Amino acid sequence: MKIGVAITMHSEHNVVIASIINMKRRETDQYTIALIHSDDGSDTSELEKLVDHYERLPDLFPLYNRFNFGAHAQSRNYNAAFRWLYYTNIEFDILVAMFGDTLITDPSNFNRRYDEMKLNGKIAMVSQAIGHWFYSNTDDPTIIGQHGSRYQDEKITDIMPQLFLLDGKFARANKLFADIKVTNQFTTEQCMGDELARTVGIDFHDKIGRLNKDHPVEAYQYGDGVVLQYK
Repeated sequence: MKIGVAITMHSEHNVVIASIINMKRRETDQYTIALIHSDDGSDTSELEKLVDHYERLPDLFPLYNRFNFGAHAQSRNYNAAFRWLYYTNIEFDILVAMFGDTLITDPSNFNRRYDEMKLNGKIAMVSQAIGHWFYSNTDDPTIIGQHGSRYQDEKITDIMPQLFLLDGKFARANKLFADIKVTNQFTTEQCMGDELARTVGIDFHDKIGRLNKDHPVEAYQYGDGVVLQYK
């Protein structure tokens, strides 16, 4: 099985290195990895030699603030990673998108999720934060005490950006996540969800499976071979 991996990172060097080593330990030829690095000023030589494509881009934090730089940086980085993966013309069975603080301990979970996707007719596996409130694009998070007004109900299409999986053929045919729009400057989850929803439409919840389906109110609950937001 051919697996393409898109990683966006900043300063999580040790976690990224550990994840890549774990992925390539058993089947080196199975993985093609694109690593997009928001520059943190650190030495990158070890990272560069571990991946198939390494790209260092400017840190966007000086141009934005702590509330809105994430949506811009992560959208830009995923765009770069997916564009390169499609450029290779490799026919990936599955594409994995992940943040630098997502630790992969057992990469065979990708095979299990791929089998599950095929069995259930899904084109993606994502996590959602059902029951929580995110910021809307019209909110002002700089106001003290301001809470987000974008409620995460069962019909929401927002997805957590830390880890999601895509059917390779469907993603390539639709160039998914190669031109993400910043549709909500405060909520990366909406940007990612809107990008997926543009090709799925009203069939979103029929075609998209949840990684955290057993605990949908716990966005970081999924733990099959993965530790999300590893510290």
